[in-house]
This record gives sequence, C-alpha cells and structure tokens, in this order.
Amino acid sequence: MINPAKQFVTPEEYLALEEKADHKSEYCDGEIFALGRVGQPQSNCD
Repeated sequence: MINPAKQFVTPEEYLALEEKADHKSEYCDGEIFALGRVGQPQSNCD
C-alpha cells in the first residue's frame, strides 16, 4: 500500500475550511485532525 504524502495547510486555509465544515477539527503544525466524540482521546497538540 502506498502512503500519500502529508498535505499541510496554513492557518488561514484551516479557518476557511472549518467555517464550512459540518464537523469540528483541530489544527496543529499544519495538519488537521478530526475531533472525537466526548470521552474519546484527542490529538496531543500542545
């Protein structure tokens, strides 16, 4: 299986995507992570 290259986004791109999204996500160092449901672990972005 071939792993696609990571695609990094700018904070501005993230905010534009988040505004239109039907789910919440988290931005960390150019990557976007979908937020889990309550009680599920989140990403470790500090």
